[in-house]
This record gives sequence, C-alpha cells and structure tokens, in this order.
Amino acid sequence: MFGRGLLRRITERKLISKSWTSSLPQQNVWSPYKKWYELSLHEKQLFIRTFVDNYKRHYPGSKTNVSLRGLATGMDAHSDSPSVFGVFYNDIWGTVSRPPKAELATSNKRNRFNHPSFCTLLIKK
Repeated sequence: MFGRGLLRRITERKLISKSWTSSLPQQNVWSPYKKWYELSLHEKQLFIRTFVDNYKRHYPGSKTNVSLRGLATGMDAHSDSPSVFGVFYNDIWGTVSRPPKAELATSNKRNRFNHPSFCTLLIKK
C-alpha cells in the first residue's frame, strides 16, 4: 500500500527525531534561580531593564543596544514583557544551572552572556 520511498522517509524521520531529542540536555536540573516562565510580570520587567543596561555597559558600541532599547520601550504602558528577553534569560540560566559534567564538555563555548554580571540578573526562587 505504501511505497518504499515513503516508508524510508518515515523511518528516517523517526530516527532523526529520536537522535535529536536524545541530545537535548536534561530538564531536571535544580537551580536556585527561577526560569523565565516562573517569573511574574514585574520580575520580567525588572530583568529586562537591568539586562538592557548591563548589555549597554559591556557592549557600548553594539548596534544591538538600539534594538534592545526599542523592545523594552513601553513595557509599563502595555503591561507587557517581550518574549525575546526570555530567550536571553533562559540562556543565562542555562550557563549557571548546567550540571558539572555538561559544564566541562561545553566550557569552551563562549557567548555574550558569559560575563558574571549577567548571572547576577537572574531572579532567585
């Protein structure tokens, strides 16, 4: 009923999705800090304001500063917090909350949020 090509693609897709999900980091990592989805609106806005200021302090010549400022503008007026900052928050959270074995394996990886001042922006539980 099904052609060999279709069955092969289904099998390949299952293998690809299985290998991709097995390479994901474990989510059962305990951390003294909240994840983005656990933050209240006020906590999210506080993080965003301090993140934008900290980013500008460390990368004063970056054109990203204008974009970050633009995204953060009007949060209070609209009772909102742009979700893109959640990506930044969770990235910082991941660098702090990573298990020791994973930390050794990825210690050579660098990103703009490796500076210790970004870790101080995380909200404690």
